[in-house]
Amino acid sequence: MIRKLPILLAAFTLACNLPFLQPRGSALPVASTLPPAFAPTQAVTASPAPLPQATLDPSQNLLPDGAVVDGPSACGFDAAAEITTAGGWLSAAEQYLPSTGRTPAAQVLARVALENSVNPRLLIALLESRCHCVYGDSGEKMDETYLLGVRDERYKGFYRQFTWAAEQVNAAFYARQFGSPPLELALPNPAWNAGSAAVWYLFSRLEAAGALPPGGGEAALNEFLGVYAARFGDPWPRDAAPLLPPGLKQPELTLPFPDPAEHPWALTGGPHPPWTRVGPWAALDFAPTLRGEEACSVSPDWVLAPAAGRVARSANGALVLDLDFDGCEQSGWALLFMHIAEDGRLPVGTDVKPGARLGHPSCEGGPASGAHVHVARKYNGVWIPADGAIPFVLGGWQAHFGEKPYQGSLTNGDRTVTASPYGARGSVIP
Repeated sequence: MIRKLPILLAAFTLACNLPFLQPRGSALPVASTLPPAFAPTQAVTASPAPLPQATLDPSQNLLPDGAVVDGPSACGFDAAAEITTAGGWLSAAEQYLPSTGRTPAAQVLARVALENSVNPRLLIALLESRCHCVYGDSGEKMDETYLLGVRDERYKGFYRQFTWAAEQVNAAFYARQFGSPPLELALPNPAWNAGSAAVWYLFSRLEAAGALPPGGGEAALNEFLGVYAARFGDPWPRDAAPLLPPGLKQPELTLPFPDPAEHPWALTGGPHPPWTRVGPWAALDFAPTLRGEEACSVSPDWVLAPAAGRVARSANGALVLDLDFDGCEQSGWALLFMHIAEDGRLPVGTDVKPGARLGHPSCEGGPASGAHVHVARKYNGVWIPADGAIPFVLGGWQAHFGEKPYQGSLTNGDRTVTASPYGARGSVIP
């Protein structure tokens, strides 16, 4: 009998952030047009049917967490080179992306893995097990629009098909790891680790989406595990170590902007997912006051480094600061800053001290209605929720969840600011 792990996943949509105007009177008037929210994924709209248990041994974990998260074992692994060298059908495929133009599918997969912090080996093994198109050519015509078989208008093309898979993985992984956001899982073994829950959920969602025949989820999962082992070896010796050591503490971090007494900034987004609409509520959004410029123009203000580190990534509106200076964002503490304008953004390899200028807030890199910066933490590739056992603390301001994503607050002693996408007076950092 399958026992259900009582975790529920809440559906939610994007609440975009707006920069706010200089205080006047009792309110802070701002532009009120929000971009359309990207529709919630299938991961947040339904619970999967349990997979049958014909051959899997539910007493054993399926994969270690490190084989699922883009963590330390992925440092130095070049997913794009792996696919290109393999010489299969996927190595010659391309997709047009607005940010990079005609882009090899191999690079698209590597980008999705990095952005979502999902192990690229997992995505490669998933594709090979589903389409047999990475390490060879099945001879069948590939459906470039719906390569994984998830025929959803919202997920056309390689980038969104791969993102769909990453979202399913993250929805279950973080529900199992932290219990938040909640998700109802039907697991053969409630003691499974988060990585096992994640791949189980992924294949249950593939079946629910019609990408697998009814009852075909377990066979497909078994094939995936076989492909993973055949191509990348036994993952347990490589990835068995815990990603989050007991007693882990956040290093001291300052606010990511200059003294707010000189120029006000506001908390425009409380804890919310760090990437797409799925995952732990790990990110915070901050916006500077406008000085008469258009809402989505590049702000003249600077985003500052909250700690010393090395720039490990600087592309597509993102900057990642690696706090252990090894240049690998998959190991140790790393901070993601999103919507950083290309003009003025520090390049990869730059070492910085606390308070160094990283770049300017903008709308670059993703949906936004006004220039702001989105900040999130990772440790060994695991997104760390902003509230909980390892709270997000910036300059003495500690984050707290709201009832919904993008809500919430920061507290510092007896002072509290409450998130507002419009820069309401109570959201201004004093």
